[in-house]
Amino acid sequence: MRYTVSFEETGYDQLTKHLFSRNTEMAAYLLCRVAQCDEELRLLVREIIPVEAGDVISASTGHMSIRSRSFLRVLKRAHLTGQCFIFTHSHPKNFPNHSPQDDEEEKKLFATAFVRVENAPIHASIVFSSPDHPSGRVWLPNGTTEPIERVRVIGARFRFHVNDSDGERIPPIYDRQVRAFGKDFQRIVRKLHFGVVGNGGTLSRFGLFCNALVVVASGSTLI
Repeated sequence: MRYTVSFEETGYDQLTKHLFSRNTEMAAYLLCRVAQCDEELRLLVREIIPVEAGDVISASTGHMSIRSRSFLRVLKRAHLTGQCFIFTHSHPKNFPNHSPQDDEEEKKLFATAFVRVENAPIHASIVFSSPDHPSGRVWLPNGTTEPIERVRVIGARFRFHVNDSDGERIPPIYDRQVRAFGKDFQRIVRKLHFGVVGNGGTLSRFGLFCNALVVVASGSTLI
């Protein structure tokens, strides 16, 4: 089973603007619906709730302490609306993943979440070291975690932020493409599925389509 999160573009931009609005750690809560198939469980972000300034006990560039009343209100709403809960916060640029402190605090937070929110299959957390670098994991009812493989941002353009923590090796056969467009492009394309729709198909036409696709895809953005 792979786990992913999907945002609407306006919501994602609203969230990242809040998280990086100050020179200290900032946080927000997300409430999500679930779409599931045999291979994927997708969290669909429906609500974005910034942590209010009055609920912040203390904050610095590498630390944040939040009053319990803040997340308890959101957990109650998650329970009443039948949604899953995601905790998000910013990180320094040189710390793109969850910290040991995050591990310790989130274990308690999500144990509470599973008690307070009935029938939720998962909850999750995401840290942002920049607006374009989310790193996430889901929390399961037994207290274990799994990585969020992909964060999708759907709007005028489709953006895919892919978890590359496994450091997968790119086969040499793609060397020319990597030199032309970069490793990030190749890693993203390898994790996507493409469909071709038309009323007449020859191999040459399919090749032209692929060339056009390559032209409009770059970095972590695919149009």
